[in-house]
Amino acid sequence: MNQIISLPAYVESLSTRKDKSMKLVFSTQELMPSAASDLFSLQNQIAYLAIKPVLFTPDELKAVEEMNIDVADMEKSPSKRLRAVIFLRWKDNNEGYTDFNLYYSYRMEKYITHEKNQLPQR
Repeated sequence: MNQIISLPAYVESLSTRKDKSMKLVFSTQELMPSAASDLFSLQNQIAYLAIKPVLFTPDELKAVEEMNIDVADMEKSPSKRLRAVIFLRWKDNNEGYTDFNLYYSYRMEKYITHEKNQLPQR
């Protein structure tokens, strides 16, 4: 499903979490079965939320539809993505390292050295 779901909702509660993210709880009035189905299809998925205290205009909804957002950017930071890739590499060929943390340090040092070597000589 790639359509926008636009519906009135009450902001019931907001709370912070240990990782400094926020938990948002909304409630709606009774929904048509199709709207409820659309919402259930998003359960446990990343979705983008646009919120304002009045109804969105057709132009605003069109602008939101035209946004090009990469979900992968939202899920993990570049450093977490790199760590995950290094882990997969280690699983495929541990290069003699039985401990991933040691392998990770080894690979990171190689990347750091490579980047340092690209710096102009001073």
